[in-house]
Amino acid sequence: MNNSMISSMVSLGSLQQRLDLLADNIANLNTNGYKSKDASFVDTLTRVQQQAKDMTQLTGRSTPSGYNLGFGAKMSGLSLDFTQGEIKDTGLPTDLAIQGNALFRVRAADGSDAWTRVGDFQLHPDPANPGQAALVTSQGYSVLDTTGQPVSVPANSKLQIAADGTLTVTDATGTFDFGQLQLDYVNRPEGLVELTDNMYGLVSGAVQGDVLTAVDTLADGDPRLNKVSVRQGALEQSNVDLSKEMTDMLQVQRAYQLSARALTSSEAMMNMANHLRG
Repeated sequence: MNNSMISSMVSLGSLQQRLDLLADNIANLNTNGYKSKDASFVDTLTRVQQQAKDMTQLTGRSTPSGYNLGFGAKMSGLSLDFTQGEIKDTGLPTDLAIQGNALFRVRAADGSDAWTRVGDFQLHPDPANPGQAALVTSQGYSVLDTTGQPVSVPANSKLQIAADGTLTVTDATGTFDFGQLQLDYVNRPEGLVELTDNMYGLVSGAVQGDVLTAVDTLADGDPRLNKVSVRQGALEQSNVDLSKEMTDMLQVQRAYQLSARALTSSEAMMNMANHLRG
């Protein structure tokens, strides 16, 4: 199999992955809190091809003794774009939007922690505490407070959430503070991996303290402290730029067509060689 056929086949696979990624971004254009993804690519099996000896000694010609020969490209990784999305008012007291580079910390039923930007929370009866209501995500994950415990407030009470995440509850007996939402500042987005339902986890081997910093532990005067706030009664929209995604898709489709044509040409040349007669 010649080099052009190998390169074309490998490139087609990589371009298909890129198209799938762009399609995923476009499909989540209207998904609350969605963060667009991008891909990076590297050369595959690059090697130095030596020139024939006679080619390097032609009069008046300076030809290098070798040149790089690659066999296409492959996708080396995904990156998340945590650019702020547009915030839309909903009027629902359990809808929360983060302004700034931070995430809500939530907990799954199996006890594992995850992070999300989607703030379409709900108050559900807390089976472990009769008369209490637990603040959960639409997928049933428990929203955590700064003590690492699920947020639980008196049922049928009025919930107010301040810009710093402080919870205030008002019922027939009065007004009470019920802790503070756990917000984690994102130091290294590359240390996060997308799980499911717009949830994020830590990359294998990553240290949580290096990737994320609890906002409530930031010292006064830390510039990160003034860059994070919570807005009640609103939701963050997707940060996907449709015009950019469509432009990228057109470019990738053109590259896909070029690779497919190169593969067809290589196959045609091999077919001709196989039918040559002496």
